[in-house]
Amino acid sequence: MPTIRQLLTLLPCLSLAACVFDDDWNRSESTAANQTENFTYHAVEDVDVRGDIGGDFDGFVVFAGDLDIPDDPQAQTRADTSHARDMVGFISERPALTDGDSAQTIADRLVARLFDQQARADELLSGLISASTVSEQTYAGLGAVTKQLSLDFSQTTQPVPTALALSLAQLFGVNRDNGDVQNWPSRDSDEPESNTYTLHLSVIYVNQDQVVVMASVAPTNLADDYNHLLRSTTTPTNVTLNGLTLQSESQRFTAKGGGGLADFLFVIDNSGSMGDEQAAVRDAADIFSSTMSASGLDFEIATITTDSTVVFRDTRQDGGFTRDLDEFRDDILAGTTGSATERGIYNAEQALLSSADGDDTDGIVTQAGHPRANANLSVIIIGDERSQYPGTFDPNNNLFIDREYRVFAIIDTALNDGSQYDDLANSSGGSVANINNAAVFPDIFTEIAILAGAASSRYALDFTPIESSIAVRVNGETQNRSSNNGWQYIIGSNALLFSGDAIPQAEAVVDVTYNHLPIQTWLVEPATSIDARFAQ
Repeated sequence: MPTIRQLLTLLPCLSLAACVFDDDWNRSESTAANQTENFTYHAVEDVDVRGDIGGDFDGFVVFAGDLDIPDDPQAQTRADTSHARDMVGFISERPALTDGDSAQTIADRLVARLFDQQARADELLSGLISASTVSEQTYAGLGAVTKQLSLDFSQTTQPVPTALALSLAQLFGVNRDNGDVQNWPSRDSDEPESNTYTLHLSVIYVNQDQVVVMASVAPTNLADDYNHLLRSTTTPTNVTLNGLTLQSESQRFTAKGGGGLADFLFVIDNSGSMGDEQAAVRDAADIFSSTMSASGLDFEIATITTDSTVVFRDTRQDGGFTRDLDEFRDDILAGTTGSATERGIYNAEQALLSSADGDDTDGIVTQAGHPRANANLSVIIIGDERSQYPGTFDPNNNLFIDREYRVFAIIDTALNDGSQYDDLANSSGGSVANINNAAVFPDIFTEIAILAGAASSRYALDFTPIESSIAVRVNGETQNRSSNNGWQYIIGSNALLFSGDAIPQAEAVVDVTYNHLPIQTWLVEPATSIDARFAQ
């Protein structure tokens, strides 16, 4: 297969203006494109881009502010106190230097660098107390890793977003050791000060000379409102090679309705190794219960274990699924006397078998009448060991993917190599969190609740889009990108999800247009197209 550098010499460098749609509600890629030496960054709506940054920095600054959310009274209250620059980030191209030879190793090194000597020398970062990884996703086809982190500073260190993004750019984004960044924007006059921040970080690795680093930050109290922009400004699908002529695509769907109904299947490791994690399981149960209480979802929950027998945990003996959160907290404390062979994925799979969907039998979840009609099913696996699936399991081709069940893994992330939990979570559109860091539980369960409240049927796209080019109409009305009341693109499952009041009613017409990379059939392996690098 040709390398990315070889592709650059083979593909014509045509103007991006050729990618503009005729329909005026689609965005022009020519106005959204910004280029580094080898890459083009496609900016999303509602984000301003500044590209005249100098020094040892090849990239751009992105920022957003002044929320306008007229359809969400609660969010509008927060928007009234927003500022012109609440979220700031950057995109840079740089060599790998000594940070590693993969997106994963580089991303891990960048996070570790937050506490090394260089960071301590930065006046602002010297006040950083902790940096907790909330969730992480790996996209092998993209050569990319994304991380969400929670940053906590001392009470005497309360940076504004512009200053924090500059410190991170100097630490993460420069193209030589101890390089500097020049011509960074000055702080806005009314930027918020905060000692807690949400950081979204993405790394794309092409080769040792070509690495893309993207990072965006917002104060934690504003992060929910800016969640869609924090994600979309750092999504790997908004980065393409210079010179590629993008193709346009239109898809039409008939909505199935639904939304607001959420079924959850918890899979709990009950082996002896979980003795040290019982407090974490208890914390997870309490935080998930609080999240559900505030979610407004019509939810039902069941719990099974990784043990040798697939049965419901049913402490009150009133049926496997429950809406009683006190019962759920009892069910999830499964103890440590189970089998040392931990079959979390296999047991979940067996529980979800359905003869109506072509399986030989019905699993216990199906027998219990779940998932309910129009309900979104989420599987949450909690454990501290690697998956021990009996036989061969393909994380990209399985029951969970085929039936649109999203999997989340709260596991010991140090054991990701050789385990399938993280791979399945990533490929199903879920995410991964570290069981050894209870501080991240509120964020991961908030994410689970948001995604669970989306429509029961995802809107799968035929091609992997340039996310910034996506435009959505429902019954002819343009829809906003939002994780609360709107649509969002889920890269792991290459699909759109709607949430809140934006969930289309049954029989509504959903039109989606977007740009995507061309499929080149002349490559050595026909199945490995240029688009495949951006497909996961």
